[in-house]
Amino acid sequence: MVEKQINDLHIAEKMHEDGNHLCDELNALIKEGQEVLNDAEAIPTIYTTTMDAFVSPLEMATKLLKTMPENEEMAIRLKATVNDAKAIQANLSHHANLWLQFVDERDNATDQLEIKRKPLDEIGNKHIRSCEEVIDDLDKLKKATDELNDLRNVMSKLQSLSEQLHPLETAYADVRFYDVDVEQTQQQYENLISLMNNELHDENILNESAQQLARELEYLNGKLSTESVNREQFEEMLKSTITFVTSSAAISASKR
Repeated sequence: MVEKQINDLHIAEKMHEDGNHLCDELNALIKEGQEVLNDAEAIPTIYTTTMDAFVSPLEMATKLLKTMPENEEMAIRLKATVNDAKAIQANLSHHANLWLQFVDERDNATDQLEIKRKPLDEIGNKHIRSCEEVIDDLDKLKKATDELNDLRNVMSKLQSLSEQLHPLETAYADVRFYDVDVEQTQQQYENLISLMNNELHDENILNESAQQLARELEYLNGKLSTESVNREQFEEMLKSTITFVTSSAAISASKR
């Protein structure tokens, strides 16, 4: 009888000792987990690492609780600590999953932006071409610019995920960088469209001048062949013709 009492006492002391040890270990992990969740400079993979550290002590604490009387002070304290630890572990798991979602969305967004940039890079590197080709390229650029708006939905998803990962600075920084890349691409499209519109306008002026020059030369040729033209009249007509030639040449030179 006495021997059994002594044995029971040793078991109770061991359970109490193990309970205290697990409470201390779990409380340390709870503190570490909370610090990780509140760390703006955290490396995102630490969410999973810290979450995994809870697994073993939680398993041992759960087993120990099954052997303890529920109304015992040590059991009550350990159970409360286990509940707090599980809450932090779940929060870490949630953040780890959010980060994986964020990475997938970020990579997808980057791929989509690269696709949207293709017309800009291809058309921007083209050399001299006909007016018809320029007009066709302008249509392609305007269509591509409109399609850039599709990225707004992608940006909204990234923004939402970064806010759920608050205060993680890495996520916020990635969203800012992506937003800048999209804005720069938009501006590059607008600049190229404006440049090509100006070139098309100059080309039209050049063509009109060339047509006018042809008419003037034809008129001058007719005058010389059908009428008697004195020196002053000839010089005036020649001066007018030279003016058209000069203006046309100036426009042509400005395009080179």
